[in-house]
Amino acid sequence: MIPRPKPTRETIRLESQDMIESMEAFIAGKFKFIEEHPDFDVRAPLAAPYLFWYHDRSPETISGLNDLHQKHMRRLTGWIDDNYGEMYHRVEKQLDKGVVSYESIEFLMKPGDAIILNNKPGQEGGTLKAEIAASWPASKTPQKLADFGVDSPWVKMNKDHKKKCTWKWIVDCWAYKYDGSFYRTERQVEIQLRAEKADEEVAIQKLNVYPLRYASEETRALLEQRGRTFWSCRDRRLVSYEDKNGIYGVCFPAYV
Repeated sequence: MIPRPKPTRETIRLESQDMIESMEAFIAGKFKFIEEHPDFDVRAPLAAPYLFWYHDRSPETISGLNDLHQKHMRRLTGWIDDNYGEMYHRVEKQLDKGVVSYESIEFLMKPGDAIILNNKPGQEGGTLKAEIAASWPASKTPQKLADFGVDSPWVKMNKDHKKKCTWKWIVDCWAYKYDGSFYRTERQVEIQLRAEKADEEVAIQKLNVYPLRYASEETRALLEQRGRTFWSCRDRRLVSYEDKNGIYGVCFPAYV
């Protein structure tokens, strides 16, 4: 028997003007919605797993709307909860435990989050950097690998040889640099998840990119101190020195 095909992508398009206006009213009531969803377009297809609702879902988010807008938004979000509520619950359980799997990576961070970049994830001696996420994680892994089944030859090879697959996502981010004055830089970074199977749970702190809120107290303290030192460069600091012969002097203003 041929197995029932699984959809590889799902979207919802808001067609009626009442529904569009209801969504616009919902957005208007969210202080950081545009910042967290910079590319959101109510007239474009909304893609699963509907992250706009995952991060704002609660009765209070809709109760402030008028009756008509509440009616339409409850119909939309009710359908999303019916079809994605179990996924949301699984994701929340993982994040609460400080772990992720393939399914939960795109829920891990959002625009505006401080993120940590580690060039040696899960190892000692890695170089840590902190930047600000400017987008949601976007999968870079080919769909045929992202959606493999348990009977896939690729999976059997993976089990037999104990190899790990690397799933990848891209996220935009920005940071300030300093060369006598501060300037903003923007780039894309790649999130990598190494696991033997899609539902394997991996510690968030072992990722090469993860939100600052999941960092250890030691890491947070280190980055906060580095940030304070870096930010102090905006003020000129004159330095002097005394060499081994006891000669004291000031050559020129320097920034440290």
